[in-house]
Amino acid sequence: MKTDLLLRSLLDLMLQMSDADMSVLIAAVENRTSAMSTIVGSSNHILWTELAKLGFLEDEGSPPIAQLDQMRVFSVVQESIPRLEELLSEFRQRKVHERMNEIFETLCVPAGKQIVERVYQSGGDNAEVQILMGLTLASVLGTCVASKYYDKAVQQVADLAKRRLADSVQH
Repeated sequence: MKTDLLLRSLLDLMLQMSDADMSVLIAAVENRTSAMSTIVGSSNHILWTELAKLGFLEDEGSPPIAQLDQMRVFSVVQESIPRLEELLSEFRQRKVHERMNEIFETLCVPAGKQIVERVYQSGGDNAEVQILMGLTLASVLGTCVASKYYDKAVQQVADLAKRRLADSVQH
């Protein structure tokens, strides 16, 4: 249980890091033999230190050069690669979800509001809004989704919309 909480906090930390910082760990896990270096106090140092505490990485300290005493070298513990791959997979899923939420909030919601406002300004009502939203969905699906997936895509959208509407009524 404690490990699960730690992994969740690591995922939260990972989501705050830049794609460039995360790419170093991703490449090391994919390479399986990489040693990685970072500077004490950096985002990578903080994350890698936590991963070392779990036994996923090994902290090899700093190189034996006085000017590099603030540098730390970490290597992937071979036995931990499957767990690290799971962690990175979960990270990728959460990152995609986070980005999809951003797209929804910054692009989809404003566009939907504009459609509703334009319909009402044109003298239309909820019936016309429903028709335009349905036509918009059909157009997007027709352009972006293979026809064999239409029914499943429409059902997923309908299920999600029902859940969101139910949640908004409860709050």
